[in-house]
Amino acid sequence: MGLMDTIKGWFGGAKDQGAEMVEKAGDFAEDAVDSARDAMGGAQEKASDVMGSAKDAASDAMGGAQERAGDAFDSAKDSASGALDAVQEKAAEAKDAAEGVVEKAKDKLEG
Repeated sequence: MGLMDTIKGWFGGAKDQGAEMVEKAGDFAEDAVDSARDAMGGAQEKASDVMGSAKDAASDAMGGAQERAGDAFDSAKDSASGALDAVQEKAAEAKDAAEGVVEKAKDKLEG
C-alpha cells in the first residue's frame, strides 16, 4: 500500500495546489475589479470637475459679454443724446434767424 499512498499524496497535493491557485486567481480578479472601479470613479469625478469648470468659465464669459454690451449701449445712448441736443440747439438758432428774416421782410413791406 505504500505505492497507493504515494500516488494519493501526489494527487492530493496537486488538488490542494489547484485550489490554492484558483483562490489566488480569484483574489487577483477581485483586485482588478476594485482597481477598475476606482479608476472609473476617479475618471467620472475628474470629468465632473472639468464640466463644472467649463460651465463656470462659460458663465463668466457670458457675464462679461453682457456687461460690455450694456456699456456699449449706454455709450451709444449718451452719444445719441448729445447729438440730439446739438440738433435741437441748431434748430432753435435757425428758427431765431428765420424769425429775424421774417421781421425784416414785414418791416420792408409795411414801410
